[in-house]
Amino acid sequence: MFFDSINGLQLPHDVDVRLRELKRRDSTGTLTQSDKRELDLLNEADQALSSIRAKAQNAENRTPPRVTKLATTIRNGLPVVVVPEGTRPIDPEVVRRYLQEEGF
Repeated sequence: MFFDSINGLQLPHDVDVRLRELKRRDSTGTLTQSDKRELDLLNEADQALSSIRAKAQNAENRTPPRVTKLATTIRNGLPVVVVPEGTRPIDPEVVRRYLQEEGF
């Protein structure tokens, strides 16, 4: 599922190893100014990924909207579905882009 791929986002292994090394050195007070900047940036990246994973988890856990039974009717001799009032129209450009991305 889509959310599974987002929930799997994490720093690459070598970057994570570097982050842990910088954190260890920071706790001993042996970081240079350059190392401190790198540590800050890596911490920001790690926090951003954590935030994205949390948002994806939250979206995944939301209850889906209620599905209402759609009415059908016959128009011009063809069966059609009557959509509920307020349903957004289909955007052909969005459909075209999706189909292209999926390789259709």
